[in-house]
Amino acid sequence: MVRKSKKKIIFERNIRKYFPEIKCNINRKKKKTPYIEYKLHLKIVYDEIEYYESKNICIRFNNYGVIPKITVENSEDFRHRYTDGSLCAWNPRDPEEKKWTFNKGLLSLLCLISDHLFKEAYFKENSEWLGNEIHQENKLQ
Repeated sequence: MVRKSKKKIIFERNIRKYFPEIKCNINRKKKKTPYIEYKLHLKIVYDEIEYYESKNICIRFNNYGVIPKITVENSEDFRHRYTDGSLCAWNPRDPEEKKWTFNKGLLSLLCLISDHLFKEAYFKENSEWLGNEIHQENKLQ
C-alpha cells in the first residue's frame, strides 16, 4: 500500500474527478534530481466549448518543490515561454493573488494552464492577446 502525504492529498484534491486520465510519476532515485511529475492530454475548453487542438502537457516539481515547470507539446511558437521552452503562465514577481501558488492546488493549476493555452491559440490566430500580459520581445530567463 502506498501512503500519500497529507500535503499531496490536499494538493491533488478533486483532480481525478475532472481529469481521471492524469498520470503521476514520483522519481526518488538517488543519482537523479528527485521530482514529482504529472502528465495528461489537456483539451482547450473555454466557457464549456472545446476550442483548438488538445495538447499533451507535463507539470514537474523538481526536488519536491512548489514551483512547477510546465511543458506543452508543440509550443515552439507560443508567445509566453521561457528560454528553456517551458510555459510562462504568470509573472513570478506578481503578488500571490495574481499568480498560481502551490496552496491553490493542482486542479487550479490545470484550469490556469487550459486558459493560457486558449489565449496562446487565440493569439496565434488573431494576433491579439486576451487579458493582461507583461510581454517582452526577448524570451524570459
